[in-house]
Amino acid sequence: LISNKTINLQFTDATKGTYSLVLVNDAGQTVMTSKIMHIGGSGVQNIALGKEVNNGSYRLQIVKPGNRKTAIPLVVID
Repeated sequence: LISNKTINLQFTDATKGTYSLVLVNDAGQTVMTSKIMHIGGSGVQNIALGKEVNNGSYRLQIVKPGNRKTAIPLVVID
């Protein structure tokens, strides 16, 4: 969920460890990177998007502990 240029990333029974986040635009350019230390289990992490993130479609790539990868499509609208 995105609101007010903040991604609210929901963790459900997630593994403890470092999660790497990469936000990629439709042109394939990386517009933001971040790392999150998750204590394990369930919870929400809020990730503020910078000024460089404009309205549009993006893909949030998440690298989980153990180098497992997933991608989530996102649409940013002010």
